[in-house]
Amino acid sequence: MVFTGDLRYVSTKERLIPDFYDTTYPGLFDIRSTVLGKWLSTKPGLLQIGGFLFAHGGVPPAYADYSVEAFNDTLSTFISEDLFYRWADTTYMPEIDQEAYERRWDFFFGDESVFWYRGYVTSDTLGDALGEVLDRYEAEAHVVAHTPVTPIRSMYEGRLIAVDLNDPASQMLFLERDGDTYRRWAFGSRGAPEPLEGEAMKSEGPGLPEPEPSGKDVPR
Repeated sequence: MVFTGDLRYVSTKERLIPDFYDTTYPGLFDIRSTVLGKWLSTKPGLLQIGGFLFAHGGVPPAYADYSVEAFNDTLSTFISEDLFYRWADTTYMPEIDQEAYERRWDFFFGDESVFWYRGYVTSDTLGDALGEVLDRYEAEAHVVAHTPVTPIRSMYEGRLIAVDLNDPASQMLFLERDGDTYRRWAFGSRGAPEPLEGEAMKSEGPGLPEPEPSGKDVPR
């Protein structure tokens, strides 16, 4: 969002940072002239680790034809184009046909964009669609963010894990390898880790000590 000049979720405090560097907030992340921007622009938008498929919003069936590599290659190509770089420039007239423009718009900002999709979390009736996507990627579960929940939520009989929290940094998903499988735990800021609801796991935690109370609020 910041790459394209959309600052709706940037806090007032963060908006003051560029004043010290004589630039704009998006200028701090310029994908062609800053180290941070160049680095961020190389990161994947879709990631698979073992049997877990990770995406910010979620992968709907409309995007299941992409392999992980093909999706990230497309992302890299689109980000490198002048159209993306000058997205917020209302005076820029791209040399691109309408169909190509709409494809890029849908890829980044459409309701079924991998970055913006909310369907799996806001509904509990998309099990068949989710199963189609998981079969396509030979994955056992899809981990998504973007749609806030409280607490970390396991849905669709454990095939979806929603991790974007209404209370930021209050929990963390921990995937513990156990041979060919993974146990799934939710770590809170206090107390022992808990197995995600609906998962068949051991009742004890993965061997980490319970933190001592500090008497102070945990940084958010």
